[in-house]
Amino acid sequence: MIELDDLREISNEPTYNAKAVTMQTGVTPATLRAWERRYGILLPDRTAGGHRLYSARDIAAIKWLKEHIEQGMTISRASALLQKQLYAAEGQAAQLVPQPLIPVLTEEPQAARSMDAIKADLYEALVDFDELTADEILSEAYSLHPIELVCTDVIEPVLVKLGHAWAGGTLSISTEHFASNFLRRKLIALITDGPSTRHGTIAIGCAPTDLHEMGILLLSIFLRRRGWHVVYLGQAVPLEDLPVSMPDIKPNVLVLASTVIDSARLLKPIQAFLDQVPPDQRPIFAYGGPAFNDHPELRAEVPGVFLGETVQAGLTMIEQLMSERKK
Repeated sequence: MIELDDLREISNEPTYNAKAVTMQTGVTPATLRAWERRYGILLPDRTAGGHRLYSARDIAAIKWLKEHIEQGMTISRASALLQKQLYAAEGQAAQLVPQPLIPVLTEEPQAARSMDAIKADLYEALVDFDELTADEILSEAYSLHPIELVCTDVIEPVLVKLGHAWAGGTLSISTEHFASNFLRRKLIALITDGPSTRHGTIAIGCAPTDLHEMGILLLSIFLRRRGWHVVYLGQAVPLEDLPVSMPDIKPNVLVLASTVIDSARLLKPIQAFLDQVPPDQRPIFAYGGPAFNDHPELRAEVPGVFLGETVQAGLTMIEQLMSERKK
């Protein structure tokens, strides 16, 4: 049994990441974060990239907590003893205990966590390759906030942060790929979640050679949440496939988006391919994306309906087009 007095003699230098702590203690990163949030203990240092770093003393304290919990002590009581006898003895109580001790002992309900806290935890779980914890965090976010808000205020910013970290050299490409693919799978799953309640079909994809899916994923999810039947075409839709695929899909509206200028330019000849589709099966073509926001002159060169500069504008325009097509 580890004694509290012995903990004070152990190094407090931040050294170990969450995965190493789990390997040594058997306590998962999700549990560590929960103890940190709820009880104000084990507040580790952070790297420049925002990852938690624990000390040898933290690891010993975690083992101490685990041993006492396994013996029947509640986590609230164990954490209170740790705070009082270890941290307070070193004059750290004011820093490490954000709330008075009594609310911790009575285990009063905690307020819902902010979006910023959820984003930070999701990012950290993903860069730690902790898929189980990332799933738990997203489940928590969905239970607290509308799906649309989770998409725009949690998932999208985390994807942006991952991209910036990779570009800045603080994140490996394998880590970025794992995290991005995890979030991509979660977004695609939302497209097929629930029944279609409105008549008509919308096909959505990226322009030829374009691999940037974030905008069309969000647009597809939001339309699906409004009851529309969405066929998600994915990345880099080749125009030469349209004469074959459109009669099979039978969309009322076809949407292709461009993030980069080169892919936007490849949409110029799209009408020639759509003219090969029988008139009664030919969809209304609409386009949008950052390339058309950054280079508005391209809008006059691409035949079709420009959706607007935001996802919300795109939603409004697509629903208007669907209404017109059904008349």
